[in-house]
Amino acid sequence: MGGLSTHQLYEFLDRGYYVFQPEDVPAGIHDRLFEAAERLYAYHEKLSSTREAINCIADDIQVREPLLHRILESDHLDAVLTSVLGRHYYRYSHSFIHRSSTDDQSFHKDSGLPWGLRGGIRSHRPNWAMIFYYPQETSVRRGATQVLPGTQYWTIDKPIEPHVPGEDRLGGRFEADGIASHGDLTVRDAHLQRQIEKLDGEIQPEHLTVPKGSLALVHFDLFHRGTRNLIDEPRFMYKFWYVRTLEPDHRESDTTITYAVSDARRVAVIKSIANWMQLDPTSPVDHETEPDQNTEARRIDRAYRLGVDQDIESLVVEFSSPIESVRRAATYGLASSGDTTLARILENIYHDEVQIRINTAFLIGEIGAASTNHQSALSTCMKDPSSDVRTAACTAIGKYVRRNATELDEHQIARLIEMLLQLIRSSKLLTTRRVVWQSGERQAAYIALLMAVTASIDSGKHTNVLERLARQLSRRLKRETDRYARSTCTEILARLAEAGITSAVDAAVSVLRQERLPSLVAPY
Repeated sequence: MGGLSTHQLYEFLDRGYYVFQPEDVPAGIHDRLFEAAERLYAYHEKLSSTREAINCIADDIQVREPLLHRILESDHLDAVLTSVLGRHYYRYSHSFIHRSSTDDQSFHKDSGLPWGLRGGIRSHRPNWAMIFYYPQETSVRRGATQVLPGTQYWTIDKPIEPHVPGEDRLGGRFEADGIASHGDLTVRDAHLQRQIEKLDGEIQPEHLTVPKGSLALVHFDLFHRGTRNLIDEPRFMYKFWYVRTLEPDHRESDTTITYAVSDARRVAVIKSIANWMQLDPTSPVDHETEPDQNTEARRIDRAYRLGVDQDIESLVVEFSSPIESVRRAATYGLASSGDTTLARILENIYHDEVQIRINTAFLIGEIGAASTNHQSALSTCMKDPSSDVRTAACTAIGKYVRRNATELDEHQIARLIEMLLQLIRSSKLLTTRRVVWQSGERQAAYIALLMAVTASIDSGKHTNVLERLARQLSRRLKRETDRYARSTCTEILARLAEAGITSAVDAAVSVLRQERLPSLVAPY
């Protein structure tokens, strides 16, 4: 059961989503999972505790409905995910069952980490993806998901401090101003159109109207929204998150094609990402664009073209611009340039502007070659007073190690891993309206450790470092209070156990013996 063809991969990179039906899932499963969603929501509405109510429909929902494993373990789904995220991807423990209501959502990108936590600057490369599963036929009137195709590469300005939600939203007062529930749909549509035009006036929204049992592979940063239900038939959507753990392998093209990107302003971006994904030999048809228009789409397109042309000087100047949208575009342009020395960028780890320090850490993760200068810079970022900078640095370390695992010696790997462990030990917990005891830094640090471990195992190196890490994580697992951090810690130990690390095997057996999760199962 194959994954995406070369043409389908380019279409995904272009439009940001791909809809399919898993061929190896029996048709009768979908009705049963629809009924399961109804039961879980009914139980959710009976509970008075916000946290317990949320637990019914969020996070590790396959524990509450084991039948979901028939979807999650589909060979067809695995092949599709592997096409985009590569081997040994990881299903993150955050998940959710969405039910359409009489209210609309505004267009948004999900938070980089669960429950409104920021995860640093968004990478255009497919490092994360979402799966939307629809157990029923979904029409516009039933509340279909709506997407803005191609917007995974474009975003909006927002303040970095004080803390703001991790989601990027078009029209921040959509709910507060009563538009979400306004009875006149022309008022809603006019409001949405105004918000879309602030991003780019040429985008045409699309509804995902799909047959029962459909799955949508969605680029993690695609603008999307839930629409209101206009009929008395509920619409459920199960959402799952997935993360890449290895750099792309070379992919042999299955056919010789020429793909025409649907918007010329995405051509340079897609060429850069296709090159990173080692897609061969196909490349998109190029187009001339209009560089003078001051929109997010034009800025990103121009920056990528400057990167390809190796106009590093222009990008370095714009990287420190006081205008957020300008420096954001320059950051992506530099990431596409392949300038692995980053010599003129590293000094920005001491910049007064938090976002510039975040972007500097991001660049080391995107393109930094194995270098003591880069490792020293990451160490500095990990001690930054801003939690957002430290979180971005964690992500950068994970990408840095997964790319350079074969070049780094054991001392260097051990030092980078120790940076992550030190942050895990010292990071503070955050209480939010819905979920208590979570830390964006710790979540990002464990994901980085997962990448470092997977890349080290894959390269067959650093066994001594992995042995020590397994012993440390075995002890840490017993004290970890962030649900997502704990879940990723368990996955790391599982991968170490599979690689034959004895102390990790012992920890994995301990988890099997002690974990029962009875409170997560709704008493139907």
